[in-house]
Amino acid sequence: MTQRNKQLDEFCNLYNIRIIDSSSRVAKTYPWLEDKHPTFDTDVLHTVSIPDTSLTQLRVIEAIFFGGPRIQQQKIVFTAWQNQQVTEQKVRADNAAVAAAYEQYVTLLALATPV
Repeated sequence: MTQRNKQLDEFCNLYNIRIIDSSSRVAKTYPWLEDKHPTFDTDVLHTVSIPDTSLTQLRVIEAIFFGGPRIQQQKIVFTAWQNQQVTEQKVRADNAAVAAAYEQYVTLLALATPV
């Protein structure tokens, strides 16, 4: 038994989830890549039975860790990323050595990136 399967079994036992079928597959989607590279990856699709109390527990856990709906979480992550970008720009503006190192980094990335 692989580590992943062991962890999946432990998770299922913890929440009283029973995997009924794993023979189907589902297409993976990568919305941020659809414009440039269509994807044809698939993943295993599990059909499960889960008690309502376990499903409610998982929903509560997600709300605690992710703060509600996924869209709200994505906005929080994006805002944090924007704030980090502004902070980094201020550091580069205030420190010439950091600005020079950043310019070298950007140049190396441009050279290493295939066109």
